[in-house]
Amino acid sequence: MCVTLPDEDNGKCDGFIDDLISVCVDIANNLLRLTAAPCTIIHAMSHAATDGSTFLARDDMVSIDKCVAEGAPAEVRICLGWELNTRALLVTLPSHKCIAWSSQVSQFIDCSSTKLKNLSSVIGRLENITSMFRMGAHFLNNFRALELKAMASKHAVKITQRVKEDARLWLKFIRIAGEGISMNLLTFRKPNNIIIGDACEHGLGAFNTKGRGFSWMIPEHLRGRAHINLLEFITQVIQIWADILEGRIKEGDCILAMGDNTSSMGWLRRSNFRAKDESDMDWFVKQQVARKLAEVVLQIKAMLYSQWFKGDWNVGTDSLSRDGLYLTHSSHVFMLRHYASKQVPEKFFIKPLPSVIVSFVCSILEQLPVKTQRLIKPKPSELLLGVAGTLSSSLSDLQNKFSSMECQDSKRTSSCPLSLKQFEKLPSLDKIENIWWKEQSTPPSHTYHRPSGQTLGKTQDWTQTVRLASSSKSNLEDTRIPTSPE
Repeated sequence: MCVTLPDEDNGKCDGFIDDLISVCVDIANNLLRLTAAPCTIIHAMSHAATDGSTFLARDDMVSIDKCVAEGAPAEVRICLGWELNTRALLVTLPSHKCIAWSSQVSQFIDCSSTKLKNLSSVIGRLENITSMFRMGAHFLNNFRALELKAMASKHAVKITQRVKEDARLWLKFIRIAGEGISMNLLTFRKPNNIIIGDACEHGLGAFNTKGRGFSWMIPEHLRGRAHINLLEFITQVIQIWADILEGRIKEGDCILAMGDNTSSMGWLRRSNFRAKDESDMDWFVKQQVARKLAEVVLQIKAMLYSQWFKGDWNVGTDSLSRDGLYLTHSSHVFMLRHYASKQVPEKFFIKPLPSVIVSFVCSILEQLPVKTQRLIKPKPSELLLGVAGTLSSSLSDLQNKFSSMECQDSKRTSSCPLSLKQFEKLPSLDKIENIWWKEQSTPPSHTYHRPSGQTLGKTQDWTQTVRLASSSKSNLEDTRIPTSPE
């Protein structure tokens, strides 16, 4: 501390020094008495003199007892019912809550019926966990449906099997919360595992930006069963699951799943994902897929983002989902590397799916009945048509070359290959990945607050203001008008 003293009036200087020393001594005493308290300076400055001769007596500006007990710096603190460990960077559900909540959910599973009061207590505690497990919101739908039924009844309501299945999954969530959740999984950060996928009525295909891809053709007896939205959803789950099993996704990683289907991208993160015209069986199998996704992602303790982009841009995975019927893996890789090199990683390869994943997908599809409107004749991708021209029945030449096959029309004599329909339109893989960065400038949908404490029903869609040209020719300025949700 540097103090400049006046050159004259030594008496005043002596008094000034005495007062300064008195203040410093008092601050030092308070610092020694409240070494660990962050509010020590505030307390010391409010009591600069202890004899009361200089300053008016006043109450303590801070509670000394609370500062000593709770205000000291510490690496572990309880905040809003969660234990925050700033050294290990973990958010943990305290052990006594973990035991009590697990016991309550276990008793709930063992019961055949429940009353509204007990059900509301269970839902309230599970809602607390969703603040850390965003994916847990998927599995409160059945609980809320049962809650609505209990509100309309004066008696106990029967606990459905689907509610119990969700409750068993919640036991795993509570266990993981008791072990601790990394703070890195609760913040927005750059993904280090990016997945791009697509599906059609007869096949699924995806790859990650590290190079691993798959092309799985649905067996004929399982086609025409699942809606295309469900197939798109399954595609994303397959690639995430395969990467976890093969060690490419590790604990603490950030996954970004990208695709051209808005429904499947929404199902990766939102809770109200049942369509009004959806059958019970379609809803049932979709929940099974969602449960599997939650299990594999939470067990590896990773975080998951999702992002939609234009279907016209999704050329590489569109070929993976369609052209597996016509090409071997080696010829498929050759075609994508040469004619869609902008969209596939440099070390791109196709590898068969693990048997456990294939078994799971087949079991999901077998539960659904065949619907004639979903039986669509397979057709190759636009990329393959552009490379190979009109396809024959055998397609044997495609395994060795990718030049245009002979034209069916005898009047045409030109031997030039057909132009690639998608070649000039292919955006680079970097451009597709950058879509996510642009979208992060707006609030993500899972951080919305429901209006007026609403806990049921669909939240309002996020709407942005757009710039549109004015209808008046004399006005050269653009106008900003809000868009309304469809």
